[in-house]
Amino acid sequence: GDGRKNKRVRNTPHVEGDYSTHVFVDVQHDRGLCEAIEALASDLEKELRERCGVVVQSLGEGSKWHVSLSRTVALRKAQIETYTSLLRRQAKGLKEFACGFGGVVVLRNDEGTTSFVALALEDRGKGEGGGLDGLVN
Repeated sequence: GDGRKNKRVRNTPHVEGDYSTHVFVDVQHDRGLCEAIEALASDLEKELRERCGVVVQSLGEGSKWHVSLSRTVALRKAQIETYTSLLRRQAKGLKEFACGFGGVVVLRNDEGTTSFVALALEDRGKGEGGGLDGLVN
C-alpha cells in the first residue's frame, strides 16, 4: 500500500457509515492551455525541489481538471440520494460558460500537512460563472 495514507491526519475523525464528499464541476480545456500549465508545473516543481527540497506530486497525464465548489463534508448513506437530487435540481438551469484565470494560488489543507497549487478563476464581474458561486451553500 501507499505509506502516505498511514500518516494522514484527519480534521474530523472517521466515523463508520459516513461518506466523505465534495462538489465539483469538470473543466474542459484546450491543448494550448494544457501545455502552458505543464510548463508552469515543471518550472514550479524544479524550483521547489532545488530551493526547498519539496517533493511535488504532479497530476499525471490524462488527469481531469475540476473547479471545487465545496469543502469536503460527511454524509450518511441515507442522505446521499437527497443531497445529489437537490444539487441536480439547483444545477439544472446552469449554462456552459468560459472563464479566465486570475493567477496561481497555493492552498493548504486545515492540518497544514498538504499544499496544493491551483489556478484561481478570474472574476470578470459579468456573470460568466454561470451561477456556480451560489450553487452550493
